[in-house]
Amino acid sequence: MAELGQEHPPRRKAGRFKTAVVLIITCVLTVFLVRSLLPQTVGEQARRYLEKKLDAHYQDWDVTIQRGTFQPGTGLVFESIEISPKTSRPNLVSKWWSQQPAVKVDRLTVFADLDPQKWMAGDSPLSTRRIAVEGVNANLHVAHDNTLSLASLFPLPQMGPACPQIDLYGVVTNVTFDASSSGDTDRGDANPAQMSAAMQPLQLRWSDIAISTETSDVETTLISGKASERKLVFARGDSNFSGPIELAFDNVIDGTNRQLRIKTAIKDCHIDDAVIARVRSRIAQWLPAKARVSLHGDLTAEYTRQNDQDQFHLDLNLHDGNLDDPRLPSKIRQARGRIQITPQEIKLFPTQAQFGEAFCTLRGSAALVRQSQTSFDLGATDLHFTGEGLTLDRSFAEVMPSKLHALWQKFQARGRLNLTAHATNPAPLRSKAWELQSKVDVRGVDVQFDKFPYPVEQLVGTIRIEDGFATAEQLTGRAGGQRLICDFRVPVHIDPDSPRVHTKQIKIQTEGAVLIDDALISSLTPRESRQSDPKAPMMATVPGPLTETSTSRSFSKVEQFVRSLRPRGAIEWATATLETDPQGNSSRQFDFGVSGGTLRYDKFPYPLYNVKGRVKIEDDLVRIIGFTANNAGSAKVECEGLYHIPNQEPGTLSDSELNLRFQVADLSMDQSLRVSLPESTRHIWDSLSPGGTLDQLDAHIHQSGIEPLDLTLVANQIASGQVTPDSLSLRPVAVPYRIDIVGGHVEYRDNQVRISNLQGRHDGSRMVADGTCTQHPSGRWLLAMDLHSGCRLVPDEELIAAMPEQVGKALRALDLRGPISLRGKTNLLMANDDTSTPLIDWDLLLQLEGNRIADVGPVHSLRGEIQVQGVRDAEVLQAVGNIALDSMHAYGLQITSLRGPFSITNEQLRLGENARLPSPNPEPNGSGVPIVGALFGGKLSLSGGVLLSSGDFEIDASLANAQIATCLSEIGQHRTGITGRFDGDSHLEGRLGDLDLLKGNGRGSVSGANLYQLPYLVQVLNLLRIKATEDVAFTNGETEFSIFGEDLNFNRLVLWGDLVALEGGGTLSRREHLDMSFNTRVSPQNLFSKVVNPLRDNRYTLWTIEVDGPIEAPTIRRKSLSGITQTMEDWFPGMVRSTTADGGNVNR
Repeated sequence: MAELGQEHPPRRKAGRFKTAVVLIITCVLTVFLVRSLLPQTVGEQARRYLEKKLDAHYQDWDVTIQRGTFQPGTGLVFESIEISPKTSRPNLVSKWWSQQPAVKVDRLTVFADLDPQKWMAGDSPLSTRRIAVEGVNANLHVAHDNTLSLASLFPLPQMGPACPQIDLYGVVTNVTFDASSSGDTDRGDANPAQMSAAMQPLQLRWSDIAISTETSDVETTLISGKASERKLVFARGDSNFSGPIELAFDNVIDGTNRQLRIKTAIKDCHIDDAVIARVRSRIAQWLPAKARVSLHGDLTAEYTRQNDQDQFHLDLNLHDGNLDDPRLPSKIRQARGRIQITPQEIKLFPTQAQFGEAFCTLRGSAALVRQSQTSFDLGATDLHFTGEGLTLDRSFAEVMPSKLHALWQKFQARGRLNLTAHATNPAPLRSKAWELQSKVDVRGVDVQFDKFPYPVEQLVGTIRIEDGFATAEQLTGRAGGQRLICDFRVPVHIDPDSPRVHTKQIKIQTEGAVLIDDALISSLTPRESRQSDPKAPMMATVPGPLTETSTSRSFSKVEQFVRSLRPRGAIEWATATLETDPQGNSSRQFDFGVSGGTLRYDKFPYPLYNVKGRVKIEDDLVRIIGFTANNAGSAKVECEGLYHIPNQEPGTLSDSELNLRFQVADLSMDQSLRVSLPESTRHIWDSLSPGGTLDQLDAHIHQSGIEPLDLTLVANQIASGQVTPDSLSLRPVAVPYRIDIVGGHVEYRDNQVRISNLQGRHDGSRMVADGTCTQHPSGRWLLAMDLHSGCRLVPDEELIAAMPEQVGKALRALDLRGPISLRGKTNLLMANDDTSTPLIDWDLLLQLEGNRIADVGPVHSLRGEIQVQGVRDAEVLQAVGNIALDSMHAYGLQITSLRGPFSITNEQLRLGENARLPSPNPEPNGSGVPIVGALFGGKLSLSGGVLLSSGDFEIDASLANAQIATCLSEIGQHRTGITGRFDGDSHLEGRLGDLDLLKGNGRGSVSGANLYQLPYLVQVLNLLRIKATEDVAFTNGETEFSIFGEDLNFNRLVLWGDLVALEGGGTLSRREHLDMSFNTRVSPQNLFSKVVNPLRDNRYTLWTIEVDGPIEAPTIRRKSLSGITQTMEDWFPGMVRSTTADGGNVNR
C-alpha cells in the first residue's frame, strides 16, 4: 500500500472526461479503502509497537496483546492484554494462579488524535488525551522474604508524554502470601477449612480509579522559570474483608516545592478467621495457629508532606472485636474503642471489652518523639485501666508482665476482684520507671503467701498500690473456717533498674480457733523452699494422721520440728507478722495459742491430751510457753521449751538447738511411758518393772545440730509414811520382790541414772538406799545400789519366792522369823536383747535382831551380824561371808561370840573349815578356820556344809574347855564350888526342819571336876553307902554317844573318882525319858586297885545302878552281887547301911 500523501503520475490526454471519471472512481475507492483498512492497519501497527516496547522492557515476562484497533474519533483500543512470567519461580507466582496471567487487562482504550505527519516522521501518530482501562485483574504474590511477584513490572515503560487522564474500571487485585518456613499450612493438625481459606487470595476490588496529571505548558514555564506538575489519584472500591474503600492521592511538584497528600478510608472492615488464614504466614509469630480473631471496624488514615515536613493522622474505630487466644486465660469479646495516632501522640479513647466475665475499660495516651524521618520513640505515657469482675487465677497470671507475675507468685491469688489502675511513664522504651497507682477491690479471693502458704479463703477488702508499695488494711477473709484479718505493706518492684526497696510488713491475725491439720503444718515451709533439689536430702513422708499426701518435697526445719511433735487440736488468737527493714534484714513473728490439742513428740513419744499453751516464733527462735496437758491417766503435764532454727546463710552458719522441759505430776508408770523412753534406756525400765504413780517428773530434752539427743529425767517421790493402791512400786526382774516407793529422788542425766534417798516398803520391810545406773562397756546397764542403815527385810513368803531358787529353798527350810536389818552395796548388770539373765553381785551386812527359826523352834534370839559377798549369773551362784553373831539360843543353850567364815557355791553352803574363800584371802584367818563361839565358858567350833536346794547338812562341832559350873548354871543347877571342864566333839547329819532325819555321833570327856556336889551323884553315892566327900567324889568322865532323830544314845558313859567308877550307857528319848544303866567298879585311881593285882587287872562289877523315868524326876535303883556286898562292908565299915536311896529326898 502506498504511503499516505503520495500522488499518482499524470496520464496521457486520451480524454479528459475519462480521466476525470477514473480520478473520481479512484478517490472514491481510496476513501473507501482508507475508511475500511486504516483502523485495522493502525491498530495492528500500534499493537505491535506496544507489544514490542513491553517485551523489551519486561524481559522476564511474556506480554501478549490479542487485538489492537483504531476507532476514529476515539483512538486506539487494545483488547485482552496478558502479562505472564516466563518462569514458574515461587517468588513470582503462587500456587493459586500459577496457571493464570499475572496481569490481565480486558480493554485498554487510548483516547487520542491521529496525526499522519508524525507517523510519516517516524513518531507516534497519536496525541493521547485520555486512557481508559477496563477489566484489570492483577495477581500479586508476597513471598516469605517480602518480595512482591509484580515488583519487576515497575517502573512502567515510557511511551511518550504523560497522559493527562487515566481512568481504570473494574480493577481486581488478588493478593496471596507465601506459607511460613515452619510450614503452618502443611501441619497434620491444620484444619482443612483453614488450609482451603489460606489458598484463597485477599481481593481488592476497585470500581473506578481516576489518575490525572497536570503539567505547566512551555509558555508558563518560561514565564515563571519553573515547571510544575500535579498528579491526582482517586480510587473507590471494596474488598473481600471490608466494605467501601476510598483512596485519594495528591502530589504537587512546583519547582523545588513538593506537596504530597494521601488519604484513605476503609469502612466496615471485618477481619475473621478466613482473612487470618490468608495472612497466617505473616503473623504466625504474634498469633498462634489455634487463635481465633474477629474484628469489625473503620479505618481512616491521612498522610501529608510538604518538602521535608510531614504529618499523618491514623484513626481506627473498632466496633466489635473478639479474640480467643490459647495464651490468654479468657476470651476477649465485644471489644469497642477508638485509637488515634498522630506525629505528636498516640491516643486511646475509652476502649471497652469483656474479658471472660469481667468488663474492662482502657484509655490513655502516649506522646511520640520523632527521632528520624521514620523512627519514633514513646514519650510520656499515661494509661488508665478499669476492670470489674476480673477472675484472677494461674492462667491469668501467666499472661501478666514478668514483674506482676512475680508479685502474683508471692500470693498465688485466685478469685474475683475489681481493679482500677493508673500507670505513667516518662519514656517506657528507655526503661524508665513506671509509676503505678491502683486500687484493687477484692471480692472473694483465695491466696497463699509464699512465706507462709496457708490457704486463706474469701478475702474481702481494698488493696492500694502507690509510691512503690502495695498496702492493705483490714483485709478480711477466712482461714481454717475462721475469720482472718490481714494488714500488709509490701514493695512492688516494677522497674528492674530502680533501687531495691526491702521494707515490708505483713500481719495476719485470726479471731477463732483454727484446726491443726496438714495444710497448716505444711505452711511452715515457704513455697520457694519446697522445690525439690536433687542434691538436697528429701525428707520421708511423715507417718500418722497428718501424712503428706502429695509427692516428696523438702521440709523446713520448723515444719520438721512441728511434725515431730505430732500435734492435733486447734490454734486460737493466731498472729503472724513478717517484716523486712530497709537494710534487707527479714524478721518473722508467729504468736498463737493451742487448745484441746494432742502432742506425741517423735523422740519422746509420750501421748499428751488436752494440750493448752502458747507458741511464739521470733525469727529463728521458737518458744513454747506455758503448755499444760494431761496423759491418758491423771497426770498433769507442763511444758516449756525453745527451738533455735539453723541458719544456713554464708557467714551466719548456726546449728539447730532444741530445749524442751516437761514437768509432770501424778505420772502413771504405764506402758505408754515405757515406749516413750529412748530405746537404749528401756532395759532399765524392763529390769525394774515400775508401777503405780510417780509424784513428780521433770524431763529435759536437749539436742544441738545433728548430735545425739540429750535426755534428762528427774523423778521425785514425796516422802510419805503411807502406802496406797496407786503408790509407786518397783519389781526388779532379778529379784521380783515388789517394793513400794514412799520417797526418793531419781535423776537420769548424761546417760547415767542417779538414785538418792530412795525409801521403799513392803509390809514390814523397809529400804533406804542411794545408787547409780550406768551403761557398762558391754552395752548393758549396771545398777549399783548403796543400802543404808535402816533397811529391814522380813523374810516372808514373797521375799523367799523372789530369791534365787537355791537361796529360796534354804530360807524356806530354815524358816527364819523376824526382821533382818541390812546395809551394804549391790550391783545388778541388767539383761539386754542378747542376754536374758541379769548378773548380780552384792556386799551386804545382815543384822539379826532377836530372830528365831520357826515360830516355836529350839533356835531363837539370834543377835549379831552376817557379812556376805556374792555374785550370781546364769550359770553360777557364789558367795562368801563371815558370821559374827553376838548371841543365840539353841535348845535352851546360849552360844555367844559366834564367828567364822562361810561360802555358797550354787546349792552348796559351806561353813567353817569347809568354806571356799577367795584366794588370796584378805582376812588373816582364811581357809581352814572353823566357826567358833563361846558355850559353857568353852570354845565351840563348827564346820560343815548345807545343800541349799534340799536343806541337807553335815556338821562337825566340837567344844573345848567348857566349864562344868557354867554348864550347870545355864541348865538351872546353881552350885557353888563346882569345878572341872568338859571337852567333846560330834558329827551331825540331817535336813533342816526335819528332826526325824537327824543323825550323828560324838564323844565327850570331863576332867578335874568335883562332881560329888551334883544331886544325882549324891543320890548314887547314897545308894552305894558312900559318904559324899571329896575323897570319894567323881572327878573324871568320858562318853561316846550317837544321835538318831530326837533320840540321844549314850553308847558308853564312864565316870570315876578316887574310889569307884561308873560305867554304863543308855538313851535319852525325844520325850526327855531317861533309860540308863551303870555298873560300879573300883576306880583305876584307888590305892587298893594299884596294890591288889586282881582289882587292878580285872573289871569287877560291884553294883549296877539303873536310872529310869523322866529327866525331871528319874528313879535310881541299885543292884548288887551277894558276897561282894558283905566283903565291901567289912572293908569299908563307914558305908551307909541302907540298900536304897530315895531320889525325892535328895537336895538337888
